[in-house]
Amino acid sequence: MQKEHLTELAEKASAAQRIMLGFSSRKKRDILYAIADELEKNRDEVLAINATDVAAAVARGRSTGFLDRLTLTDHRFGNIIRAFRVIADSKDPIGELISRWIRPNGLEIVRKRVPIGLVGIALESRPHVIALATATCFKVNNAVMVVSDDEAKKTNEILTKSIRDGGAAFGLPADALQVFCSDDNLHNCRILTSLEGLVDVAILRGSLSFVNDLVEHAKIPVLKHSGGLCHVYVDCDRVKTGADENAPHNATSYNMVDIKMAVDIIVNSRCYEPYACNAANVVLVHKAIAEKLLPALEERAKVFGIELHGDDEILKIIPSAKPAEPEDWCTPRKDIVLTLGRVDSVEQAIARINKCGSHLSDTIVSDDDATQSLFMREVDSAAVYANASTCFTDGGEYGLGAEVGLSTDKLNARGPIGLEDLTSTKYIVFGSGQTRGEPIKWQDRT
Repeated sequence: MQKEHLTELAEKASAAQRIMLGFSSRKKRDILYAIADELEKNRDEVLAINATDVAAAVARGRSTGFLDRLTLTDHRFGNIIRAFRVIADSKDPIGELISRWIRPNGLEIVRKRVPIGLVGIALESRPHVIALATATCFKVNNAVMVVSDDEAKKTNEILTKSIRDGGAAFGLPADALQVFCSDDNLHNCRILTSLEGLVDVAILRGSLSFVNDLVEHAKIPVLKHSGGLCHVYVDCDRVKTGADENAPHNATSYNMVDIKMAVDIIVNSRCYEPYACNAANVVLVHKAIAEKLLPALEERAKVFGIELHGDDEILKIIPSAKPAEPEDWCTPRKDIVLTLGRVDSVEQAIARINKCGSHLSDTIVSDDDATQSLFMREVDSAAVYANASTCFTDGGEYGLGAEVGLSTDKLNARGPIGLEDLTSTKYIVFGSGQTRGEPIKWQDRT
């Protein structure tokens, strides 16, 4: 029964998307601004309704991380409204001429950017994603179909109504956004990701077990990230090559690691959005800097309530840290914990990150250009930083306006999924009567 209902919703969304193919950049801008205005008008109602969803989840004993993802604060909701306006004013990629060439036979071949079609969102407890998905998808003439759990049902309903009401004034079909919530979310998300010929791509937003299950059963292309285990690596002080020839004969010049900067980056990477997938869980420290860095990190960890775990070498410097368990190195923590490990070289750090990380967001703290370059070239992640927090892996922070999600895949989208990632391409070929060789008569075929 559910499959028939979800199929019907997808068919309605697909029909609406065909109408959207004719939307101009100006029309889409007007739609997104109108939605932003409607959300602003309904701000107090949305936040009040969301509070009831959160209260119900608290009563059911949901985890702190789950509650954080479910909650719409005034600040978060303001960012959603701002995202609609930023995306509305962003460059429209639809119709963009990617390339053009003429073949020797005179055929003119043009490659253009076009909409994907119907974008499915398989969701766990993230009501803000509905808003950000519509902002990005509508900008590139895509329809949206969201399947979510019923713990965010009331919030999803008011968001959906606001989006539809806002867009209706400028001709947005109501069926361009379909949202279905139920208490059998995994089963229904499996149906969503099986709707070949209707849903063109599905973006998976949820726990690792949720995502892995859907990947296993999907019959359509999916975009997803695998967990959220991100790393900070703190390098050592290094002798600077090519020292000033006018310096005293015995002078030694160093690239010095800024300990305060390193601690700031570590704490921000762990605590800015502690339940986000771009939050750092593991810190690898070069053995030559450990005794300078770790006492300063221990003091800051106390201020921010970060529990420290470490390997045997770390425990010698920070006896108050708890011994790290084997799963600490490869499993994202739901609580505010940093797992600290000592390494002998940047090469060893790179190997550990590539083996145990989620390949999403990793950073090095170093003042040495060659070491930074090595790290950024060799770490196989969607976003690699030098001297910056892992938490910048975000569509808004990248100037994309917003994101529908994050991807650690290597085809189509990698990192924050923005406007261009929600498009496809089409070849437009102009001829003047060209044919390809002499046709072969059927009876002459072997």
